[in-house]
Amino acid sequence: MNKFYYLIPFAFLGLFLLPAHKAEHQISTYHAKLWNTSGPSGGFTGAPGENNCTNCHAGAVQDGNNGENLLTFNDGQNEVALGVARMMTLNFTSGAVKNGFQLVALDENDDMAGAFIITDPANTQLRSQGLLGRQYVTHTSGGTSQSQWSFEWEAPSSAEAITFYVATNRTNNGNNSSGDVIYLSSHTFSVEEGDPSANISEQWKNALEFGYLVHKHQLVINGELTNKADLHLNVFDLKGKALLVQNLGKYLEGELQTSIDLPHNMENGIYVATLFLNNQPISKKFMIHR
Repeated sequence: MNKFYYLIPFAFLGLFLLPAHKAEHQISTYHAKLWNTSGPSGGFTGAPGENNCTNCHAGAVQDGNNGENLLTFNDGQNEVALGVARMMTLNFTSGAVKNGFQLVALDENDDMAGAFIITDPANTQLRSQGLLGRQYVTHTSGGTSQSQWSFEWEAPSSAEAITFYVATNRTNNGNNSSGDVIYLSSHTFSVEEGDPSANISEQWKNALEFGYLVHKHQLVINGELTNKADLHLNVFDLKGKALLVQNLGKYLEGELQTSIDLPHNMENGIYVATLFLNNQPISKKFMIHR
């Protein structure tokens, strides 16, 4: 008597499994490819009207606004320049061996804002969601091995404020959809001299200053906080490469004076320091000269 064996794909390797509306396609092709590491379809950032990664991953959802998801403009500016294309970088500070992400940019009406341009096709790619009319940046298969992704974003010609909704996935690399941790965050940038409540400078009684100590190779930060805050620091070169990502901890209202050791391989030149105050960034350039 002939025996038949049926292979049931209980375990799926990778990030962001295909959503339910593609189930028919999965069933017809599972014998050729049992899993998907090439990134999700659009619509899983947790933005208004969207699902998030737990639509396919049986993991916990955490608040990514506590420093896990750090999104910055590479030129150190903190406001949107209408109609201008600029490089951006997402740093996932809680990343593991395999990670994933997806993000979208929306205006004050929750409509798609601007357009993304892929500059690193080996690690990032575009996705879309036709019903919502939104465009997304997400990881590729190669991009799951890192926790920092860069891309270009062209701002719209008009808007009052732009909010980027970000979902990141720290996987346990366990070849199944359980045990992962999803971090959701939102990052609002004012438009040039737009809404002052979105400007982090109001959180400082005095101007924030970054300096460089030559003999100690340290970055010095001086300022005065108006409220208690969680602080994180990123240091980039002018090409947008992150050289330092550090959690500075919690600080109370009042004077802030701290020094941070810089990587020894940083050569003379100009760099951008981005300080995140409760996940809102403020950036300044500083020079290393020794």
